[in-house]
Amino acid sequence: MRFFGSVGLLLGLLVPCTEAQTRQTQSFLNSLSEDGEYFDFEFFRKGLSSVQSITFDHHQTAHFKPFWNSINLDRTSNDGAGRIRAWHLLSPIDLGVLAHESFHAFVFHFWNRHLDWQREKEWFETRARVLFHDLAPHDARVALEEAYATFLGNTITSARTLLNIVDRYEGEHCGRTHEMLRRLWQKSWEQPTPGYYYRDGIVDFWADRARWLFDRVKGGSSRADFGEPIFTKTTITRLDRKWISNLLFEGRWNENFDQSFPEIAEKLEDCSQEELISM
Repeated sequence: MRFFGSVGLLLGLLVPCTEAQTRQTQSFLNSLSEDGEYFDFEFFRKGLSSVQSITFDHHQTAHFKPFWNSINLDRTSNDGAGRIRAWHLLSPIDLGVLAHESFHAFVFHFWNRHLDWQREKEWFETRARVLFHDLAPHDARVALEEAYATFLGNTITSARTLLNIVDRYEGEHCGRTHEMLRRLWQKSWEQPTPGYYYRDGIVDFWADRARWLFDRVKGGSSRADFGEPIFTKTTITRLDRKWISNLLFEGRWNENFDQSFPEIAEKLEDCSQEELISM
C-alpha cells in the first residue's frame, strides 16, 4: 500500500541501504559477470544488489516490497537452496520478471534518493505528468514506472528467447533465420505497453470498500477487486523507448537486432553469404 511505501522510503532515508544477502543473489550476479554480458545492465545489478532479502512463493505475484526492502519471486527462480538461479538457468519469463522487480528497487533506492540521478528523476516525473495527465500525480508516476518496468522485463524476456533460438540453431537457412530474429526483436520493441497503478492509498482503500458495501446493501453484485491493478489506455511511446534504450539499456540495445547483437548478426550474415555462394 502507498502508506507502507512511504514508511519504507522514510526508513530508507534514515537507515543506510543494506546490500542484498550475498547468499541469495551472488551466484546470479556472478553469472552475469561471467557470461551474461548481454543482460548486465546497471539498473539490473544495482537494483537487485540493493534489496535486503529474496523470498520465493508461487502463491504471490512477483513484486518488490519497499517496506521490507525485499523481492518476492516465483519458486521456479529458486535454485533449491534459497538462492536465485544463474541467469542461463532461469526461464526467459523468470529473467524478465527479475529485471522488472530489480528496476523497481533501483528506482526506490537510487532515483528517489541519490542526487546523482536527480536529472533522470526530474525527466521521469515530467514525463509521467505529460503522458498520464488525466491521473493524480502519484498515480501517474506509478503508472509510468510500471510501464517502464514492464517494457524492460518484456524486452529482456524477448532477448533471452532469441538467444535460446540462436543456441539451438543448427546452421541451416541462415538468411531466413536472421530475418526472423530481426522481425521478432523489432516486434518486441513495438508492442503497446500501457501503465498501471493501484488505488492503494488509505483514503482510496476505505472509499472503495464503502462504495462496495453500499452497492451490496442495495442488492448489487459488484466484485470486491480491491488492490487489482488499474491499466491505463495510454501506452509509452517511441520517445520513452528511446530514453530507455539510451539510459537503462546504456545505448547497447535498440529496436535494431543487428545493432543490439552485432556478433550474432555478423555470424548469421557470414553464414548467409556462404549459403548463397554454395547454391
